[in-house]
Amino acid sequence: NGGGGGGSGTDSNTDEGLILTAICRILGARVGGRKNKEGGNESEDRDASSTSEPCDGGKLAFAALDVISSICDHAKDGMIGDSTLCAFVECEMMRSIGPALLDAIRDIILSLHYEKCQQQQQHDDETSLYYLHGLAACFRACASIVSLLETRLCRAEKTVRGLRDAAWLILNNLNVGSSSSSSSSGSRPGGEMQSVQRAATALLSTLALAGNS
Repeated sequence: NGGGGGGSGTDSNTDEGLILTAICRILGARVGGRKNKEGGNESEDRDASSTSEPCDGGKLAFAALDVISSICDHAKDGMIGDSTLCAFVECEMMRSIGPALLDAIRDIILSLHYEKCQQQQQHDDETSLYYLHGLAACFRACASIVSLLETRLCRAEKTVRGLRDAAWLILNNLNVGSSSSSSSSGSRPGGEMQSVQRAATALLSTLALAGNS
């Protein structure tokens, strides 16, 4: 029975590894970017080859963000008290890809923001809800990753700084292009705006756990 349990755990960890690999591809996260065989600049190479495009397959990206939040929350819950092997493996998986995921999600946040700024004349509910739901999912996923990894991100100062700047950018400009939609269509866009505000504020509070602020 012990061998069977171990085999089941190994299969589960393999499945989660495949899921996280797929998520990295969906979100455009470049893992192991330093291994650029052509000697190019790492950040430029990542931006050129792995930029996320929320407009195309955006709903798939948002679903991937929800999966990240679930995995991180499950791992953190499992680390409380008696640490389980599954939780430990999940935490180690996230530790290896966490900074790359956070960078990719920051890029999605900025892409959503600037895309919305370019479409200020379009105030339909669908566009506003897509934008707001995407931002809330991004901030929740980032907060879950940071809350799980905590001081394991202490050397990722640029990543943490980028997240903080992105969160403040959204909070300071959240009403741009959204006020008309919110006032003309009832509480639904307005409720989503509050969700974004709460999620962004929660991320800013969580960033202190990284230990480099």
